[in-house]
Amino acid sequence: MENKEMLQHILRYIDENIREELSVSILAEEAGYSPFHFSRIFTKTAGMPAMSYATAEAAICPLRFVTGKESGGCRSGIWF
Repeated sequence: MENKEMLQHILRYIDENIREELSVSILAEEAGYSPFHFSRIFTKTAGMPAMSYATAEAAICPLRFVTGKESGGCRSGIWF
């Protein structure tokens, strides 16, 4: 899988599983890489660490729901 394809897959996975417990190990396994290699590729390609991205997405999920722009795991109004 190319880096851009892997990034798109993982971003979609994070979006669809935003309300689940996510970790670098879980995301790396989904991408088919070791956690170390996955972290390097994600950060280089996305410009930020994977967990920073996932945390930011989780923080704006309620806002997306309220504005009607929900997607993936944001579709439910219960986050806590």
